[in-house]
Amino acid sequence: MVSLTVSANTSLVQQRGGDVAIAGARTVRPANLAAVIGEVLAARDAGETIAVVGAGFPAATKKAHLALDISALTGVVDTNAAANTVTFYGGTTVRDARELLRKQGLDLVGSPADGRLTLAGAASTGAHGLNPAEPIFSGAIAGIGLVTIDGQLRNIDERRDAQFWSAAKLSLGALGVPVTVTVKVRPYVGLELRQRKRNINELVYELAEARNKTDFYCVDWRPLGAEAHLTVGWYSDESTQPAVAVEKRAELTAAEPKRKTGRFRRFREAVARRLPFLAPVLTRAANRFDRFGEQTELPAVLDDATTEFYIAPSRMPFVVETLQEFARGHRGLGSARVRISLVAPDDAWASAAYRREMVAVAVTVPAADRAALAEVEDLLLWLGGLPNWGRFNTVTGAEAAHVMPRFSDFLHICHDLDPYGQMQNRVAARLIA
Repeated sequence: MVSLTVSANTSLVQQRGGDVAIAGARTVRPANLAAVIGEVLAARDAGETIAVVGAGFPAATKKAHLALDISALTGVVDTNAAANTVTFYGGTTVRDARELLRKQGLDLVGSPADGRLTLAGAASTGAHGLNPAEPIFSGAIAGIGLVTIDGQLRNIDERRDAQFWSAAKLSLGALGVPVTVTVKVRPYVGLELRQRKRNINELVYELAEARNKTDFYCVDWRPLGAEAHLTVGWYSDESTQPAVAVEKRAELTAAEPKRKTGRFRRFREAVARRLPFLAPVLTRAANRFDRFGEQTELPAVLDDATTEFYIAPSRMPFVVETLQEFARGHRGLGSARVRISLVAPDDAWASAAYRREMVAVAVTVPAADRAALAEVEDLLLWLGGLPNWGRFNTVTGAEAAHVMPRFSDFLHICHDLDPYGQMQNRVAARLIA
């Protein structure tokens, strides 16, 4: 059993992402729950579409009438020591929630790797962390509070409004405004990280072993070469006391990515675009001078120009081989980076990892080559991948229903809670007809 001592209904943190502005939409930033309900009811009566915005949510459509920014709704709502859960307001960021918990010797279960995301945004799109034993964040939460289009606050979990639970935990922002998120917590433990260089063609045959033997697993790889950078980690049992947790907080801080672009990286990316036949040589040089060994920092958070798909473990050798061949013949992928991580099964209907273990394959390109992501998406779909909804993808509702066994049930819940389709964003508009 764990406990957390805080004042309920107290705003403890502030969003650091700045104001959200959507062209053509009226943007509001409610300061409390009553204001959220008032804005939703006003939009319903006016026949307006609502896009929930904040770090982690899908982008709003150009036709959105109201952009509802929940970033002012922050802090702790309630704690339940017997159930090992804490309820936060949805605008609280992952980083701030973990910082608050860490002071009490606690940590989030299924914490996303990107600490900049709001808890509600991370749950709405299925953000994930780098612990092979944990599901995506949506699969790890214990409850969610939604203000639906009729102005009701529905506190949904496996006991209350349970018929909506498997849809609400990964809602894509389409069921209502997620104002609270109830997270599972566990005692904080330190994380010892090790990094080494490995051949990517060997690593893909060891994924099952890695899933069973590590508490942290991440592979960073440039597809024009065979050398990969493997980061693995294990929890340290001696770090279960709050005092030690505070000392070791840097080991688990999911900070903003450190922008170590440097002259060589910028030079390599420019050459790869103009002279792609030189890219493999530059990649080998970059790998050679990267430093590895024992470390205390987590791998950098992925850039925005990223598409990520979930792949069945058995297909990973073919996926790696195909990406290598594709990168050699595509100018836009000369500087691409691939991250491979492991995700445990969950029971969210809109999740790519619904009731099965998956491998997350994220492909990041420089901003100048962002157009190449569409072709990468086509390739990963052809390889049997299913999308991470929070990253670049163009998958339609018909395509999702064809390959995701409970996606049609998710659509039914969307129509039940929002019969006129007023909760909208770019992903919801594409998936929910």
